[in-house]
Amino acid sequence: MNRPFKHAILMAIAIMLSSSLPGTMLGAESAEDDRYPMTVTDSAGREVTIPVPVQRAVVLNTDAAEAITILGASNRIVGLAEGIKETYEFYRLKDRPSVGTWTDIDYEMIGEIAYNGSQIMTPDIIVVGYVYPGKPNGVDAVSKSLESIEGLSVLGLDFYKEENLSRELSLMGLILGTEDRAKEVLDWYDEKAVEVESAVVDLDRPRVYLESGSSTGVGELTTFGAQSGSAMLLEKARGENVVKEEMAYPKVDWEWVVSQNPDVIIKTDYLKASDGLPGWSASSSEDADKLEEKLDELLSRPGARKISAVENGRVYIVKAQSLFGMDSVFGLQLLAEILHPGIELDAEEVYGEYLEFMGLEEKEGRIFVYPAM
Repeated sequence: MNRPFKHAILMAIAIMLSSSLPGTMLGAESAEDDRYPMTVTDSAGREVTIPVPVQRAVVLNTDAAEAITILGASNRIVGLAEGIKETYEFYRLKDRPSVGTWTDIDYEMIGEIAYNGSQIMTPDIIVVGYVYPGKPNGVDAVSKSLESIEGLSVLGLDFYKEENLSRELSLMGLILGTEDRAKEVLDWYDEKAVEVESAVVDLDRPRVYLESGSSTGVGELTTFGAQSGSAMLLEKARGENVVKEEMAYPKVDWEWVVSQNPDVIIKTDYLKASDGLPGWSASSSEDADKLEEKLDELLSRPGARKISAVENGRVYIVKAQSLFGMDSVFGLQLLAEILHPGIELDAEEVYGEYLEFMGLEEKEGRIFVYPAM
């Protein structure tokens, strides 16, 4: 990377320069914030020191972009991985520079963004990516690839595992100085989760088989073990996962699924709506045809007709994105409605509230479960 990445002396100069910048960058109050340098612990257990208040963020995954947006700070996103812009929630970020993909990161571009045409970098910038231990796109590898940029803080925050969501959003609120907003969002999230837990507390647990939308055929089907976010939501919705493995995404074959005879089958899918809007269009024949094709593939597998879920018409395709991230409480309510017909919840209303937090308008005629319940 053709950048004069100097070391301790340049870092000291950069911090002094950033402190003297006008309010459009850091602001007089922020520059005097005695919380800095701030040391935090990310979800990989790494201690990360943030030298000055954060005004810029590069995000490497959709979940981080969602978290920063719901905290009202999307204007601080100055670079993001390709693919994020294609999602409805982030169309407003289409003009932001791309930094490769979440699996093939463009580190040189991140360096250019960090320096912003200057010889000395203002260290008011963070890079947020997945934890992914041991993987080339995990935070350890990303941090190592960017270690020559003095003052650049790299954080591993997933924002998709329900068990860590509260801590991670609170931490991001602290980092961005939006603690009150983080508390407001989390109070809402917890309230809607409690609604589900109260509604299902005394109900029987149907046995459920969860399958990834990328799986077809009869062998090497990807499913969801106890460590996956979707399985955690299933547990909260009072469903019993037929897959007992602890690992997040174990493989099974279809013959094994038939032998388990689940009461409900749910296939999660990333299939994009024909109009690019959230979920799928209830009035689009194109969306309906694609969803029906996916449903037919599953129902036509050998022995499928013997399964209780198939016999009783309890096989569903669910929009995968609703089962992780800040809208996963909407997904939790969807799962509860699928597993316990007639339950008194309103998942659609919860989704509308989520869109309000994201600063988006609700679109009419959207579905997130097929066939409709």
